[in-house]
Amino acid sequence: MENNSSVRKKSAYAGAKRSVGARRLRKRRRGFLYLFFFSLLLLALLNLDMVLAVVFPIPYGDTLEKICAQQNADFPLVLALIRTESRFDPKAVSSVGAVGLMQIMPETAVWIAGQLDMENFQVEDLRDIETNLTMGIWYLNWLKDYFQGDLPEVLAAYNAGPSRVKTWKEEGVWDGRAETADQIPYGETSKYVKAILRRYEIYRRLYG
Repeated sequence: MENNSSVRKKSAYAGAKRSVGARRLRKRRRGFLYLFFFSLLLLALLNLDMVLAVVFPIPYGDTLEKICAQQNADFPLVLALIRTESRFDPKAVSSVGAVGLMQIMPETAVWIAGQLDMENFQVEDLRDIETNLTMGIWYLNWLKDYFQGDLPEVLAAYNAGPSRVKTWKEEGVWDGRAETADQIPYGETSKYVKAILRRYEIYRRLYG
């Protein structure tokens, strides 16, 4: 018969083997996980546009393309603006009352309706996707004409109003450049301008 000492040694040896085996198994599993994630990363880098297209889709694409074509609008810019304004939610209403995909303020909508000779316009009509896009894209184009195509100023005006942007420039508060967007007095507008410009570059790459 084996003595207690021999039994303990064999038991300890068996335990050590199991521990080594478990460590090797964990090491192999980690190796497989690293290889898996590395492969995913490599795939993403090789197919970056495909990944971006999933993250930056085009809801209401046919309607958007049609209205942008009708108004000769910058399609990627409109996409970037809508994503920032409402994340493509046609039912979105902001805390200050801006409505729909392009987050149009009711008083601005009434003015736009007058410019477009839209008879019997009601603020509730902003909840209609095509109406909201038609008015918002027209207004964006109007701002581009007003600010002579200076995109950072256009975007700041869409968020804070053209009169404020004009005042900031006249008083030397902000020179209207993207590089100095941090100087915009309204923090929300500063972040807004920078966010749209970033997304605009992505949408241009994908759909420009």
